[in-house]
Amino acid sequence: MNGADTVKNGWMFFQNEIVGMQWLNRLIGLGLQQTGLDITSRIGGSLQFFLYDTVKIVVLLTVLIFIISYIQSYFPPEKRCWKS
Repeated sequence: MNGADTVKNGWMFFQNEIVGMQWLNRLIGLGLQQTGLDITSRIGGSLQFFLYDTVKIVVLLTVLIFIISYIQSYFPPEKRCWKS
């Protein structure tokens, strides 16, 4: 395996597992299967999708708000207020 394949595999892992949160989708699917719900059925798949997307959106919004707040902390309040 050469360096380009290593970078490609690393990027694919980052894109699918970290950003795409496929681990969360698998975890929710396993949890629903443990409760006896068939995730291949319409209701099971819908419930898995709803839970997965709800958690993913909350996590991504939390990270985004944290990053924006962190960046804004470097600017003094006098510079952030627009006076007309």
